[in-house]
Amino acid sequence: MRKYKVPFYIKVLDVYLKVPILIDLIVTAAILWGVYLMQQKALLTIFDNAVMKSLNSDLISTSISLAGFVLAALTIIVTFKDSVNSREDSNSGRDLFFKSKAYYPTVKVFYRASLVLLFIFLTLSLCKITEGQYPAKVYNFIVIANLCLIVTTVLRSLYLLLKIIKLQDKANQQGKAG
Repeated sequence: MRKYKVPFYIKVLDVYLKVPILIDLIVTAAILWGVYLMQQKALLTIFDNAVMKSLNSDLISTSISLAGFVLAALTIIVTFKDSVNSREDSNSGRDLFFKSKAYYPTVKVFYRASLVLLFIFLTLSLCKITEGQYPAKVYNFIVIANLCLIVTTVLRSLYLLLKIIKLQDKANQQGKAG
C-alpha cells in the first residue's frame, strides 16, 4: 500500500468530524469569551433586549426548520443505501459512496447535527418561556451561543454534503473516461 503525506487541514477536518460537538462548543466558548472581553473593554455595547428577543424567536424557527431538513436528508441517504444494497451492479458515484467507509461517519455527522439542532430548539424555547427569570446579559449570551452552534452545525453539514457531491462527480468523470 502506497503511503502519502496527508495535508494538515485534512487532519484537522478529520479530528473535527470525529468530535464535532465538542469542537463546536469550544469555538462557541471562545466567541463568547471574545464578546465578553469586548464588552468589558467597552468595544462592544450590551445588546438591545428587544433585538435579542427577536433574534431568539428567529433562531427557534431556524433551528427546527434545519433539524427537519437534516432529518429529511438523513432519511434519503438511508433509503438510497437500501436500494444500492439490493442491486449487484452498482458502480456509480452514489453507489460507491454508499459502499465506502465514509458512509457511516457521514450518517453519524448528519445524525449528530439533527440532535444539536433539536437541542438548540429546546434551549431557545425554554429561554423564551422563562424570559425575565435571569439577567439580560445571560439571556444574550445564551442566544449568541446558540447562534454560533447553528452556524457551525450548518457549515459542517454543508461541508460534508459538498464532499459527497465531489465524490460523485469524480466517480462520474472516471466512468465517462473509462
